[in-house]
Amino acid sequence: MVNICSKFEVNECLRTSFLQNVTQLVYTAKSLGGCVSYELFHDLDNRNIYYIFEIWKNEACEVSKKKSKLYTEYMQEIVKTLNNEIEINKIEKSI
Repeated sequence: MVNICSKFEVNECLRTSFLQNVTQLVYTAKSLGGCVSYELFHDLDNRNIYYIFEIWKNEACEVSKKKSKLYTEYMQEIVKTLNNEIEINKIEKSI
């Protein structure tokens, strides 16, 4: 399994555009082969911080996600709505 946590700091003025595109991104990712889970969360203390937690069956499935045409199109639009670069961390369950 491949587990990834991505953090997005959204420009407040562009939050609606972010949410529209990230919603489509989530649905697109969930439809791809090998996607176990792909979920969007928001920070309770800062409404401009969002996280995506994703789980893929294996590295090949996660790599194919990045090559998906719809995925790359939505990511191009999402990046335009952010204050900072996306923080992407591969994570592993500790216990």
